[in-house]
Amino acid sequence: MLIGQRINDLIKEHRPNALCDKCICEELDYYSSADAALIAEALGTTPEFDRRRGQCVLCQNERIVIRANPT
Repeated sequence: MLIGQRINDLIKEHRPNALCDKCICEELDYYSSADAALIAEALGTTPEFDRRRGQCVLCQNERIVIRANPT
């Protein structure tokens, strides 16, 4: 499965909670946080996702996070 699809699926699994890029990488055992950030930024431009500053549900840190909007 492509990393973009894995990130998409992970964010949707945690709906309605938000995830930061670092935790996305850790959850998927993915080494490139820069790539994950680019993918999350792209997803954040769609109506399906919301990307903004907020608290990550996993690490509890205040960062740029992404969440899947309610269906």
